[in-house]
Amino acid sequence: ALPHSATLWRAYVAVCPSRRDEARVLARAARAVPWDVELQVKLLRALERNSSAVERVEAAFRAALGCALGMGEAARLYKERADGLRRCILPHGFDGGAVAEDAEGVLALTELLHEAVGYMRAHGAAYPALSLQFVEYLADVHVRIEGDEAAADVVWEEELRVNGTFAPAWEAAVRQARARGSVARARALLRRCHARSFMGDPGARERLAATWLELEAREGSLEDLDAAEGKLAKASAVAAGLTAAREGKEAKQQAAREERQTAKAERKRERERERRTAESLEQAFVPENAPLCKCDARAQQKAVTKDGPLQGRAFFSCASRKCQFFEWKDGGKKGSKGKGKADKPEQPDKPEATADGGESARNVEAMDVAEEQG
Repeated sequence: ALPHSATLWRAYVAVCPSRRDEARVLARAARAVPWDVELQVKLLRALERNSSAVERVEAAFRAALGCALGMGEAARLYKERADGLRRCILPHGFDGGAVAEDAEGVLALTELLHEAVGYMRAHGAAYPALSLQFVEYLADVHVRIEGDEAAADVVWEEELRVNGTFAPAWEAAVRQARARGSVARARALLRRCHARSFMGDPGARERLAATWLELEAREGSLEDLDAAEGKLAKASAVAAGLTAAREGKEAKQQAAREERQTAKAERKRERERERRTAESLEQAFVPENAPLCKCDARAQQKAVTKDGPLQGRAFFSCASRKCQFFEWKDGGKKGSKGKGKADKPEQPDKPEATADGGESARNVEAMDVAEEQG
C-alpha cells in the first residue's frame, strides 16, 4: 500500500543512498500523492540527472500537469520542463557564446513555450503575469538561441495586443529590446505606450515616462531627449484634463445621488406624516354627546396611544391646537387653555388631588398627551 502523506515521502527521499534510488522513490511518490507539486518537480529533476529517456520525462511531465491544482502549480511545472529542455540544448548556459546545435531540442522548447503561453491565456486570462513570464522566455529563446529578432518581435506584438493594458508587459518588452541593443525598438515601444491608461496601476505611466527619459539621456541624442520631454509633457497635460473632467463628472453624479437620497427621505417622512394624520383621523370622531369647548365646537373623542398606564383611555379634546380643550370620557376633570368671552383669560381646571396623587398625575399626563396628539 502507498501511504498518502507527502511529508513521509519527502523524508523517504531524503534518505535515499543514490540518485537512482531517489528517482525510483520519487516515481512512487508522484503516483501516491500526485497533487504535491514539490514532489513532481523533484521527480522531473531526478529523471534529468539520471539521463532518462525523453519519452519518460515527457510522460512524467504530462501526468504532473494533469494533476495540477491551480494555475500557479501549472505555471511552475511548465517552467521546470522548459528549463530542463534548455539545459539539454545548452548544458552550460550562454557562457562563452554557446550555440545550440540541437534543432529538434530548440523546436521542442519553442513548442512547449507556445503551449504554456496559450494555456495561461486560456485558463488564467485574469492573471496576465502568468503568461508574461513564458512570453519573455520564448522571446529570449528566439533572440539568444535562434538569433531571430524578428520572431521575438512577433511574439511581443502578440502579447501587447492581448495584454496591452498590462504595464509590466510593455516594460518587459522595452527591457528586452534594450538588452539586445535595439534602441530604436525600445524607443518605438515607449512612444506607443507612454500615453496609455493602465487600469489598476496608477504609477505605470510615471514609470514608463522615467524609463523613456532615462533611455534618451543615456543612449539618445539631445533632440531625442527634447522630443521625449515634449511628448511626455503633452501627455501629462491631456491626462490631467481627463482626470479633472472625470472627477468633475463623479462629483456631479455624487451630488445627484445625494439629492435623490434627500428627496427620497423627504418623501418618506411626508408619507409617514400622512399615515399618522390618517391614523389620528380614524381614531378621532365627534359623538353626539361630546362636550362643547370654549370654541363653541364639539370636542373630538380620542384615545391615548402613548405607552403607559393611560394607554387606550378615551378622552375629549378640541380639534384646534389653540384651544387645547381636554376632558376624560369616563368622567375625569376637564380643562381648557383657550380664552373665553371675558377679557380675563380663564385658567384650566386642575384635576383634583387624591389621597395617593395617582389620579392627578395621570390627568396631567393625559393633558400633555392630548397636546401632543393635537
